[in-house]
Amino acid sequence: MMKKVLKISFRDSKDVISFIEYLNKNISRENIYVISEGNNVKIILKEFEKSRILASRIKKIYQEWKNLYYGKEGKKIPLIFVLREADLKVAIPLSAINDILNLKGYVSKIEDKYLISDIDLDTLKELVSIFSEKYSECLLLKADPLAKRLVSVLATVKGINIDESIRLLLNLGLLKIDEKDKKYILARSYDRCIGILAKSNSLL
Repeated sequence: MMKKVLKISFRDSKDVISFIEYLNKNISRENIYVISEGNNVKIILKEFEKSRILASRIKKIYQEWKNLYYGKEGKKIPLIFVLREADLKVAIPLSAINDILNLKGYVSKIEDKYLISDIDLDTLKELVSIFSEKYSECLLLKADPLAKRLVSVLATVKGINIDESIRLLLNLGLLKIDEKDKKYILARSYDRCIGILAKSNSLL
């Protein structure tokens, strides 16, 4: 039976291991054999009739992996990869990840379905996991959604608990209590609050 073979070369054995791990998470091994030989990976496609589709998918996965680790403008990280790898307690607002990274001093932006940043992946997964935990704690807080987001973002950035984050935001005049509904609301627009926090270097 005819088989198609793809061969990919890497800089070192660490990249070989990293790529194979990423490949395993993104494609079924049912129709492929993967063989590592030094700094090379050989991928044998079992079903020749589907080889063109499989080869195209593998090339796309390889490009995604390259963007993750060697993107020229920073790592180009699929947001779905971030969500899959992090330990999420609850669903989170994706744009808040970018806010956290910028406040932490990383170069970061979201384009289409990707996060482009200079952060290492382990630190990213840790921060997203922490944010999800903080955000889950805020779900029962009597506050507007954007107020909950801001409280969670600041708690993640500073490594403090929710009550401390609320007190700090109240002292900064970024959070206030709606006397009518007796709940926390933003004193300014969300983007303006993030901008003020970003300028408060001594605070963060």
